[in-house]
Formats: sequence, C-alpha cells, structure tokens
Amino acid sequence: MLVNALASSLPLKYSERGTYNHALTHSWIGDKKNRNTTPQTVADFMRTQAWPGELVRGHVEYDPHMAAALKTQGVPVILVLRNPLDMLLSLANWWERHNEIPVAPYLMYKQTENPQSRLEFLLTGQWQGEQVWPDFVTRTRAFLGWLADDN
Repeated sequence: MLVNALASSLPLKYSERGTYNHALTHSWIGDKKNRNTTPQTVADFMRTQAWPGELVRGHVEYDPHMAAALKTQGVPVILVLRNPLDMLLSLANWWERHNEIPVAPYLMYKQTENPQSRLEFLLTGQWQGEQVWPDFVTRTRAFLGWLADDN
C-alpha cells in the first residue's frame, strides 16, 4: 500500500511506531451523517486523538484555515493524487459496496440502474437534468490547493 511505503521512507520520528492511523478518513473525522470535514474537526482530532509522530491519512479538501490549523500544530502535509480514472472507479466501487451513506446524491446513484449511467452520474453530478452533486472535476479541484500550500 502506498501509505505504508510513504511511512517507511519518512524520518524515524514519523515512522517509529511502524504504522499509521487508517481510521482517519474524510468520513471518520467529520460529521458522520453529513460527511463534513472542517478545520475544527481535524484540529480536534490532531489535538485529542493523534499521537506525536503518527502518520495520519485522510481525504481532506484544501481549506486555508485547515492548512493553518495543521501548520500551527506542526503537522507536515503530503499530498498524494491518484490517476483521475482510478479515483472515479474507486468512488464507484466504494458506493457499490456501502449502504450507510444517507445523502441524497448517494441514494440517487443507487436508483440508477446500469453501470454506465452510474459512472455518468459520478462524472456530471446530474440527476434527471438537475445538478445535485458537484461534478467530478469540481470535486477533484477541491484538493489542489494543497499543491500551492507551503506546509
């Protein structure tokens, strides 16, 4: 796994425990019902549950306040971007395997009958001609601010 390879290549202080916190994902650190990750939820997690030197991963869209909160706590950030096609197929695969997402776009996705239409929904965010979910490009761009951040 890429995260394990990254952890093993970090200086000892970041990888001395030989693990990372796999539980820190977008759905875990935010409001589980609404899938909302905020600078405050990340700051709270880092302050109360992460131990020094721990490698933590997450699906965290760029936010200048989030970046500042991590920087204030001395948390280095590594951005890993996957091939966009892999990202799209991974999202489709995840939504196929999980039934606990109580948001309208997910429920609309599940109502779509064929795989091609489901992928088109994830790409466009449109349901019956109405924009109900950000399109794939918009969702992907939300992470790119980390590229310019000096953390």
